[in-house]
Amino acid sequence: MDGSLTKRIGWIDIAKGIAIISVILGHSVGKGPFGIFIYSFHIPLFFVLSGYTIKRIPATEIPGATLRDFKRLIIPIFICFLIDAILQVFYLGNNIDEVIKYKIRAIVFGTLHKGMGRLWFLVALFWTKLFYRILLLKDCKYKIIFLLVCAYLCSINQIQLPQNLDIMFIMLFFMEVGYIYKNSIDEYNNKIEIIGIVSFFVWTYLIWYRQVYLDIAVRLYPPLSILGAVCGSLCVIQFSKFLSYNTIMNKVWGGRTIVIIFTLYPLFKCIFY
Repeated sequence: MDGSLTKRIGWIDIAKGIAIISVILGHSVGKGPFGIFIYSFHIPLFFVLSGYTIKRIPATEIPGATLRDFKRLIIPIFICFLIDAILQVFYLGNNIDEVIKYKIRAIVFGTLHKGMGRLWFLVALFWTKLFYRILLLKDCKYKIIFLLVCAYLCSINQIQLPQNLDIMFIMLFFMEVGYIYKNSIDEYNNKIEIIGIVSFFVWTYLIWYRQVYLDIAVRLYPPLSILGAVCGSLCVIQFSKFLSYNTIMNKVWGGRTIVIIFTLYPLFKCIFY
């Protein structure tokens, strides 16, 4: 067992696909009205879904699960960096020493502004899953409050640590939301309907009238934006469940999330750099 759901769930792949498309669209249109809508949920949704799929495992199984995450999330980044470095040296004619130094710095820091680019969130997802599995070893009644307070304290200091460790708390918070949703809410249809309706109206109010959004990469996530991200993620989840009844959608997205990300990576480079 690797600590995640062993059987693929169609709506989860659809939700991840929506998040991927939202990342591309969000950075293309900027921070206008549509951009605010996109930025209100797209990155948090990834972590909410990760919290939904993760399972509590014994401490002895954490190294194996972490190794599998490394192969799935980090190794593809190395491959992308290698291809990009070869193109820079042999196609663009850049100095090989400078290219190597830049890539090493990107790997060490693993953040948006230190050379990782839009793949920073895969590094963040890797570390967040590791730390969250450790957190699940012990029951803590006020864990979600603790994570939220720590996230707020980190945000006001605006300190960037290697491997995105300074924004770990806000990511862990969103994972905890997904974990709670699956284990405390998703089994009860009446709760899902009520929560979905409330989330939709709160989310609409926050992005339409208050124009709140969050940008985790640049450490921008005030309290109202966190609330909006939770509500927006829950709404996208409900919408994805609705779409999952369509067999065509399941065939298009099923199990191909990481492939889609790295297929679109060259498009990321063209649009964002």
